[in-house]
Amino acid sequence: LCISQSPGENTKDSDIDLFVVTNAFQEIEKIIKNSSKGKIIQLIARTPLKYIEMEKTDPIFYAEIERGIVLWEAKDES
Repeated sequence: LCISQSPGENTKDSDIDLFVVTNAFQEIEKIIKNSSKGKIIQLIARTPLKYIEMEKTDPIFYAEIERGIVLWEAKDES
């Protein structure tokens, strides 16, 4: 889960780009819809496999995601 706002361009009307790596798309959409509090949230979700593939299939977008701020990261409990 990471978030992106253009550096130095954030205003009260700015939207928030939220990138989520998940297999639970519908649950994430529901959570975002119910908690946006008036902010426009642009949700982009990918499965873990699609996220890994992005480094080769869409390297520019992948680099932008990697520059974003990680809000939450699951811990590997294995």
